[in-house]
Amino acid sequence: MPDRDPTLEEIQALACEVTGDETLTLSDPIWLIHSRFQHGSAPGYACGRVFLAGDAGHTTLPIGGQGMNAGFHDVVTLAWRLAMALGGHAEPVVLESYDAERAGEHARLDQQQATGFRRVVYRGPITDFALDVGAKLVPNIGSRIQGTEDLQQLSVSYPKSPLNDGHIGLRQLLRSHVPHAGDRAPDAEVTDEGGNTTTPFRYIYNADGRSWGRSLLAFDGQQADAGPHLVTALAEVAAWDWVRPRLVLTGPPIPKAEAGGAAILSDLDARAHAAYALDGLPSLILMVSVGQQQPCDYFLHVSRTYPFLSAHDGINNLFHLRRHQVPATQYRAARTQAFQVWAEVSGVAARA
Repeated sequence: MPDRDPTLEEIQALACEVTGDETLTLSDPIWLIHSRFQHGSAPGYACGRVFLAGDAGHTTLPIGGQGMNAGFHDVVTLAWRLAMALGGHAEPVVLESYDAERAGEHARLDQQQATGFRRVVYRGPITDFALDVGAKLVPNIGSRIQGTEDLQQLSVSYPKSPLNDGHIGLRQLLRSHVPHAGDRAPDAEVTDEGGNTTTPFRYIYNADGRSWGRSLLAFDGQQADAGPHLVTALAEVAAWDWVRPRLVLTGPPIPKAEAGGAAILSDLDARAHAAYALDGLPSLILMVSVGQQQPCDYFLHVSRTYPFLSAHDGINNLFHLRRHQVPATQYRAARTQAFQVWAEVSGVAARA
């Protein structure tokens, strides 16, 4: 097509060619216009005290409306960082990580959209024939080719975020679908203290009404003697009011007073443990908590959380939950070192 607004006759000819129907007739057009689709993203999303979010940092192709959802990701991930920084709870690395996470994700999304657009718009009869055959074997082949499998972008992950510190053991590496630091947290059915069926997500996304902070899931790893040691570990973070602990237990419940007020979730069927591949492995998993208080509001990604410090046995090794296996002095020294690492990674020191 020439670089001008098309005429009805030109559109008519194209319609007949595409449909193969010479009797097809178009008439009374309301609007005929042409445009050149542009796309791209800023090479960086932060510079000093200036941050980019939404359309200020990217131009997206009209495929799936992903530019809007990407913008929501921007403002949510920037908002909790600003809240922590303005509240005096974060070092510069927390704000700096916004650029590392979102600039990289926008570059990936831009490439995905450009590739999908070319595959959809600029394809010939051979490709069409192959797609027709493939569609009979793979029902969602269209979304795969266009790159629109995850329009809500709930599968976005940040494996290279400066805030990650993942320690995945060999057993986890040999398993499939094991979450790594930077991934979206999995979910599973558990039972709350009132005997109601619920999920950990309801205790991760601002369940206490705060718009920022961390949720610390403490799993007993299906070890009968792990509960008291988890409680001891949670007591160590009590000075950090931005860390909200939740105990996930496969064994007997722990009295609320002993748990320091932490929410207690029963995982008798070990579904939550299986989701994190933590059977036989007591662990602490620290997560970013963002979103709204309504679980149906997917645009603000109430369920888009990701492990912040670590997942699985790395934390277990740091805190050395099997206290009876080491002398008390060694146990305290290992615990002190663990929280020093924690403070360095999070950029926040515990208050005395």
